[in-house]
Amino acid sequence: MADNSITLNDIASMATIIDVCTQRGAFKAGELETVGKLFNKLKAFVDEQNKKSEEAKPTADEVKSAEEEAKSAEEETKPTADEVKSSLDDMITNNQTQF
Repeated sequence: MADNSITLNDIASMATIIDVCTQRGAFKAGELETVGKLFNKLKAFVDEQNKKSEEAKPTADEVKSAEEEAKSAEEETKPTADEVKSSLDDMITNNQTQF
């Protein structure tokens, strides 16, 4: 079964087709106002969606900050070798052999 969904790329392609057809004289003069309005609506919609998409992307600084926070949190929760050794020693001392 074919995918019947319309993507943002499909809408951008429709605007391009209208533009090319207009340049080639495919529309009658009386149709140009309607065609032009549709073209403008399609173009505005695509531009708005692209702008929203760009605004939603994190900046390089935001990505770097998040990576640094994740690395810091990981280092804070990771036990040191001495802590692991101490825990193992305590378990052996207390005859706790199951991990």
